[in-house]
Amino acid sequence: MAIKKRTVKSKKSAVKKTAMKKAGRGRPKVAAKKTAAKKAVKKTVKKAAVKKAAPKKSVTKKAVAKKAPVKKAAAKKPAAKKKVTKRVSKANPAVERARALRAELVEVKDKLKASLKREAGLQKMLDRVGGNIEKTVSGFVKKEMAALEKALKKKPRKKRAKK
Repeated sequence: MAIKKRTVKSKKSAVKKTAMKKAGRGRPKVAAKKTAAKKAVKKTVKKAAVKKAAPKKSVTKKAVAKKAPVKKAAAKKPAAKKKVTKRVSKANPAVERARALRAELVEVKDKLKASLKREAGLQKMLDRVGGNIEKTVSGFVKKEMAALEKALKKKPRKKRAKK
């Protein structure tokens, strides 16, 4: 039986795949002759070197006693417990950042409240001071106006004495 030719890329493999008659188990006849000669040489060398081997003991298997199958009692299913899931961040940088930002936000809100209180206090003080200044200025202006009006009033003329 000849091997069909196939398309092969390299020349070496093309030589290997050329048609060649096979003998026996698929080895080429040329190779079979060489291997037969080598085997004959090896057998003679082995016979001289190897001593008689001890006879092999036949291994007998012991019959294993079969145990009766044990039926397991049906396991009772425990009542379904609701698992309380704890939110644990496993080194999640986004979660850590969010926590830090929330803490910072709380601090800023506290500062804002305090500053608003201070501002309200200062506004009250300003209103009082402003009111006082207004009173003072208006009182001063009234006095000055009164003085001016008095100065601008026509004075009655003195009558001349008769001669």
